[in-house]
Amino acid sequence: MQDPADPDYPEVMNDSPQILYPARIMMKVIMSAKETEEENRRRIHDSVAPLGYQPSGFSSRLSKKGRWMSISFFAEVESNSALQKLYQTLAQVPGAQVVL
Repeated sequence: MQDPADPDYPEVMNDSPQILYPARIMMKVIMSAKETEEENRRRIHDSVAPLGYQPSGFSSRLSKKGRWMSISFFAEVESNSALQKLYQTLAQVPGAQVVL
């Protein structure tokens, strides 16, 4: 392992990656599987549409026990503050448990 005191130690090792905006971001929402996939997609679309987002490339996966549904989609984001607002909005979607 390289010593951080070594002058050749890359400083960027501890830096988080920077996002260049505008960016196409993949969002993942873990939702309750009590509703159908179509209903959960509609809920996501209806919640982000007022913000000006048109989610595309939806895909979903059901958990092994069928309790949770993972729904992924792409959204174009213009800034870090817009990304934070998108996360906050998705967290309030009925049935949403986790937003990644």
